[in-house]
Amino acid sequence: MNRPLKVGLVGTGSIAWYHLPAFLQYPDRVKLTAVCDIRSEEMEKFAQKAGITECYTNYFEMLEKADIEAVDICTIHDQHAAQMLA
Repeated sequence: MNRPLKVGLVGTGSIAWYHLPAFLQYPDRVKLTAVCDIRSEEMEKFAQKAGITECYTNYFEMLEKADIEAVDICTIHDQHAAQMLA
């Protein structure tokens, strides 16, 4: 049996809220396991709705410590390239 892909999400603004239904609808395929945002209050709201307890305010710390296999980048456009390369 295949296991779901473990995903970390960075950026909990408006785009992340559009991505969340897919994570919730297909838990057998993708599992949101960690979330990161520099805005703690927004991140905590998102994490609570998503049922996530692993939260980070530093992207590099999430990459280093979280048990993830992929990243969903939901930050502003000018941050995408650097985050993808990391």
